[in-house]
Amino acid sequence: MIDLITKEEATVVYTLNSSERQLLSTKAIKGSENEQAQVVLLSSIKQESLWLRCDCTNDPAIMTIRNRDGNLHLVNIHNRGHHSEQCAFYKLINNKDKEKTAHEKLGMKQSFNFHKLATEKKVDPEAPIVKSGQKNKQSEDTLYRLIACLFESAGINEISSRIPLVYKERVKRILSAAEQFRLGSKSLRSEMFWGIVNHAKAYEAIEKEISDKTDINNVPTKLILSVIDNYDFTDMGMTVSSTIRNPSGEKKINITLDADCKVVLANKRFTSEDAPFILAYTLIYDTKDNRNIIRVGRAYIRPLASIHNLIPCDNRFERSAINKCESVYDYNKKRGNILKIVRPLLSISAPISHQAIRPDIIMHSAYNKAIINVFANSEEEYLKVRHGQTQYMEEIAQVYNITPEQSNDTQEGQLTISDGNIHEIIKASAKFVLNIED
Repeated sequence: MIDLITKEEATVVYTLNSSERQLLSTKAIKGSENEQAQVVLLSSIKQESLWLRCDCTNDPAIMTIRNRDGNLHLVNIHNRGHHSEQCAFYKLINNKDKEKTAHEKLGMKQSFNFHKLATEKKVDPEAPIVKSGQKNKQSEDTLYRLIACLFESAGINEISSRIPLVYKERVKRILSAAEQFRLGSKSLRSEMFWGIVNHAKAYEAIEKEISDKTDINNVPTKLILSVIDNYDFTDMGMTVSSTIRNPSGEKKINITLDADCKVVLANKRFTSEDAPFILAYTLIYDTKDNRNIIRVGRAYIRPLASIHNLIPCDNRFERSAINKCESVYDYNKKRGNILKIVRPLLSISAPISHQAIRPDIIMHSAYNKAIINVFANSEEEYLKVRHGQTQYMEEIAQVYNITPEQSNDTQEGQLTISDGNIHEIIKASAKFVLNIED
C-alpha cells in the first residue's frame, strides 16, 4: 500500500489505487503516454508537498519527489524506513540511483537551453517581433517554463507565512532558487541578472566570455529577469521601462530590445500600461552569417498580480483575485487562522482521472482545501472547456468559480467582475477551508 502523507504530521491524505501504484513503480518508455501520465501524477504530488509511504515492510519507507536533470523521480528519504527487496519501488529507485549524473550529484534540478548554436534554424535572427495575440510556441514553452519552475521552486507563487510578501525578500528567493537550475551547462545563477539595470553587466559578461575563448561551440547566453512598468513597440524594437526605488528616490530605466528579437506577450487583454509585468529575455552572441554581434535573442512578458508579491497572473480578474486573497490571508492571520494560498504555475494531476489540470488558485489550511477559478470571459466554448476542467479539479477539493458578466457601465463587449463579488467568494472559500461556521 502506498499512502500520500503530510510532511509534518504524517497524516494520510490519499491512498494510491492499484493503477497509480503500477504507474509510479514502472520505468516508462521515454515519450510514451505512460511517461506523460507519470509526470502529471508526480507533479501533482510534488505541488501538494506530500511524501509517499510504502508499507512493504514493518518499517515503512518514506519517499519524496526530486528533480533530476529536468525530470521528476521518486527517491527514498535517508534513514526513514526501507523497502523489501521484492518491492517494485525498491528496484525502481535503486536502478535510478545508479544512473545519477554529475549534475544530479550537485543537486541540480532542470536545465534550460534557449540557443544551442547561432547557426541553428531554430534560432532565426531575422524573425519578426511576435506581438499581442500572435503565438510563438517555442518561446512560450522555454521562457515561461523557466519563470514557472524558478518561481515555484522559490515559493514565489505562494501567499503563506513561509514567504514574506516583500519585494526584496522575494527577489532574494528567486536568485537563491536559480542555483538549483542550469542554463546550458552552467548554473543558472551565474548566468542570470535581475533587473534591466544590469543589462550592461550581462553584455560585458558575454564580451569577456568571447575574449576568453578561441573556439565557441555554444552560444554564450545570459538571462535577464526584470519587473517592468511599461513596454512600447517601435521601428527600433521594443522599449521597456523599469523604476528603481531606493532611499534617495526613484529612477526610471529604459532599454530597447533589438528589432529582430522574438517577443511573446502572454496576454493580449492587458495593455502595455497595465503594470507590473515580469520580463524575461536572453542576451546572446550571434555568429550567423559572420554577424558576430551581441543581441537579444528572445523575450517573454507576463502580467504580475502586484509589485510586492510578484505572482504571475493571466488576466485582470485573476490579478484582482490574487490580491484579494492576500487581504483575506492577512485578515485571518491576525486572528490566528493560518492559510496557505498557492497560484499553480505548472499543471498538476487530478488524483483519480490523472487529467492534467491547472487551477487558478488553491487555498489550504490544516483542515481542508479549496480551488478558486477565475474565468477570463463568458464565451460559450471557453466556458465549456473551463467547466469540463472543474469536474477533474473536484477530485482535489471543493471548487469555487468566479465568472465575469457583461457590464452596462463599460464599453460594449467588455466584461466585469466587481471587487466586492471577488472578495465575497474568496472569503467564502476561506471559511470553508478553515471550517468556520457563519
